[in-house]
Amino acid sequence: MVVSIDKKTAVRMYDKVKKEWARYIAKLRLELSRTTDERKQEEILAKLERHENVDMAVVVSQSQNEISDLEPFEIDMKLLRDRMQKEDLEEEFKKANSNLRIVFVCAMWITGFDVPNLSTLYLDKPLKNHTLMQTIARANRVAEGKKNGLIVDYIGVFKNVQKALAIYAATNTKDDEIIRSKDELLNDLRTLIKKVNDFLNKIQIDLSVLLQAPGDQKLLLLEKYANTIVENVERKKAFFNLSTDLNDSYRALLPDPSAEDFYDQITAVKVIASRIRDVGNMSIDVSAVKKDLEDLLDKSIQTGKYV
Repeated sequence: MVVSIDKKTAVRMYDKVKKEWARYIAKLRLELSRTTDERKQEEILAKLERHENVDMAVVVSQSQNEISDLEPFEIDMKLLRDRMQKEDLEEEFKKANSNLRIVFVCAMWITGFDVPNLSTLYLDKPLKNHTLMQTIARANRVAEGKKNGLIVDYIGVFKNVQKALAIYAATNTKDDEIIRSKDELLNDLRTLIKKVNDFLNKIQIDLSVLLQAPGDQKLLLLEKYANTIVENVERKKAFFNLSTDLNDSYRALLPDPSAEDFYDQITAVKVIASRIRDVGNMSIDVSAVKKDLEDLLDKSIQTGKYV
């Protein structure tokens, strides 16, 4: 959900995103036509599948003379309004499997509107107190397969969060239990990484060796490490708990660039955990494991860019 300052801005943002979305899809199709590498083709096809059928819509309240008022800004409000009136966009957006994945609003749907599977909220509108808390809650609902919501603040409204919490949070709830600084989250991540490395070192597993190993050697080490962990049931359970905690801590810090300093180690732990889940499955495709290693461990990361 993209929250803009007013109706005109919401529509303009909708137009811009639609154009850039189409441009990105065209770029992917061009790349697909030019590559002969099967692995690259699979990656492009996966991206196309995620983007090609995505629907987006504007949802704003109706006002008198809105069509004529927006014409000077080259905005055709009639088509957008017709869709809002003819379709049940609210019901469609609430469906977990709906193609309507992005909505552009300015006042509607930011309060009193519950969509548990809403994952990301983009804020570009001054908000405070009750409205701010209600809007943030749009991305804070619990849903199956959802660990957290992401709120992207373009305008700096989070400076008002502490004040809002003082007014609306429960009296027995401390602010620092709800909102934590990046420094705290970074320290938590460092602590967890050390804890994971200490745990693995005790059983002769070194993540740096896995990360630095060439080609097929990664696969051999991965098999060795996975087998070492599954030898003991309690050890396996402890590793899975640490892996989950580590991944949650890493995601909580994103998209702060400091998180990228730990990307390699966190990814290595993730790959080991994934391989352990496959141990005992005789139908496992080794080529898929190799692809995971190549994608996750040899991926080039540029700080500051997130998808």
